Amino acid sequence: DENQALKDKVQALEAEKALEDKVQSLKAGSTPDGSDKFGTSRKVALESATKWAVAGWVNSLELTEVVAKALKEPPSTDPFEYVCNLSLADLTEKLEAEKLSGLVAPLWSAVEKLRGQGAATGAALNAKFAAEGDAFKGEMGFGGVKQYFGGLEALIGPPLMVEGSLLKAMEEEHCNKKDANLPFDTSNGIKGSTPRLEWEFVVAPVVEDPDGRYAERGGDFRTVHPEWCRKAEPLSVYEAKMADEMNPRLVEAGQAPLITEELVAGRMYTGPMYEKYNAVLRFNSARDRDGAVLLEYASMEEVPFLQKKCGWLHLGEWAATAAGKGEPSAAVRWTWNNKYTTTIHAINSIIVKLSPLTKITPLYRGWMGATLPEAFFKPDALGFRGGVEYGFSSTTTDRAQAVHYAEGKASTVLQLVMGMMDRGADITWLSQYPHEREITFAPLTGLEVVNTTIDQSVLVVQVRLNINLQALTIEEVVSKRHKLCREIAQNVVSNFRPEKNDAWAPLVELDPQAPAKAKAELLRVAASVVEAPAHEFNEDSAFGERVNAIVAAPSTRRSRLTSPRIPSARRRRSGGPSSSTFATCRSSRFWGTGATSLATRGSSTSPTRSRAAA
Repeated sequence: DENQALKDKVQALEAEKALEDKVQSLKAGSTPDGSDKFGTSRKVALESATKWAVAGWVNSLELTEVVAKALKEPPSTDPFEYVCNLSLADLTEKLEAEKLSGLVAPLWSAVEKLRGQGAATGAALNAKFAAEGDAFKGEMGFGGVKQYFGGLEALIGPPLMVEGSLLKAMEEEHCNKKDANLPFDTSNGIKGSTPRLEWEFVVAPVVEDPDGRYAERGGDFRTVHPEWCRKAEPLSVYEAKMADEMNPRLVEAGQAPLITEELVAGRMYTGPMYEKYNAVLRFNSARDRDGAVLLEYASMEEVPFLQKKCGWLHLGEWAATAAGKGEPSAAVRWTWNNKYTTTIHAINSIIVKLSPLTKITPLYRGWMGATLPEAFFKPDALGFRGGVEYGFSSTTTDRAQAVHYAEGKASTVLQLVMGMMDRGADITWLSQYPHEREITFAPLTGLEVVNTTIDQSVLVVQVRLNINLQALTIEEVVSKRHKLCREIAQNVVSNFRPEKNDAWAPLVELDPQAPAKAKAELLRVAASVVEAPAHEFNEDSAFGERVNAIVAAPSTRRSRLTSPRIPSARRRRSGGPSSSTFATCRSSRFWGTGATSLATRGSSTSPTRSRAAA
């Protein structure tokens, strides 16, 4: 009858209105309240193995295949364009045919969101960034397996000391180098700071700063976000936190306690100086086919963005080569002014020590104006997608902070997953900007791509982290060469057995005490190595001289005892190292790469693996 028909019509209108309201609610954001831009809150949290829940059970079912079957595109049709062109009526009809009408509202919201997507895939959006000129910084530079296992020292060299002090060496880097008083700008909007002022801010700040002595982000940042601005505080405040809060936790966890040098370096990194430290490290991303870092180009126009940036930051100079002077397109070559080597090692060290204390939690990192290399989208022969980050990786537990850093063109946000071993350091407690809730990873961290998605015009990359197990604490780095020399001395002493070497017989005939005298000389040289301060071995010349003295000691003493009456043939058959041995020891392989590799194997394996096991 008419009444029943009218009731049916009213119910249909109410149902349609409810559907529209639900669609509008979903269009506001990934969740009904629009609070989760990237949809991360919709993911079902991992549940305890002892607890069962409906949500977890449903999440484990392969229901996506059922929906995909209902929306299967016709043959020879692009699936992305097909789904984008679906009307609400088409979607409703296809879902009802599979008895999935309850999914119309959320799927229609997803279709409308898909239409606003910048490209079909992450790789396509990344290519679009480059094609449209939005990536003004160029392509991000990442390393590979060779750099991952090479370690930090291979990039920047070992830390040095001034008057036996790491802290004085760090002060030298910030206050007495060519760039100490030259203003520089950061990519997050801080302008006009200098290394000397930043050192003052951390080590001995002017606490009352009414005149804005210390640079802050530009625009209206100070007035709109006064609670986000950094505040000058005495170093003693953080030394107390280190001594009373952090070091007891580290000792309890079986880790070495922090030292002042690491605290200062960590504080420095959370301010504007991060720009310089990372620029030094990322300079190494430009390499030739043989893997050597590029230092010379045919013209300034050919220099990559990350290497040009080092010039803008006064870390060195691009100067015309002798052959190119006076030419409009002169070839240029790079010369370093300051690499902040000791400071970077100290930052690396505090990250290594603090990382075992970090709670596993989702992390985010955002940037704009740059593209990712092809290796992030195309698997290599072993199925790996991603790269090795040369610099420190600053991430945040606050997704909004990452989104803020990604605002602009060519926007990319990384969603990072930590693991039992692969954790960064929570440096919120010492940060100049604690609201950023920063988790920092050491240089040469591996980034393994799990998946890529798109949120409108933002490329979202899900990444699994692989920390670098070659990373050492500052104590381990400083003592590495010292330990190598001690091991060489022990080997030389233990292998010195003149009583089993017939070549010593003529000497014993002349002087029965000759072997004992030679061994005493050897022990004296070995003792001088063991007792010497560890930092003295970080100078290449001093390191070479000490190793050469150890290796040559047996032969040196024997030559002093050799009588002119002993035939030269016998002297050549003596049991000490031969001239070829000395040549090998003096070779670049022994003193440089070979020694470093041996030192790494000899001194870093045990402590590094014990940290990983912890």
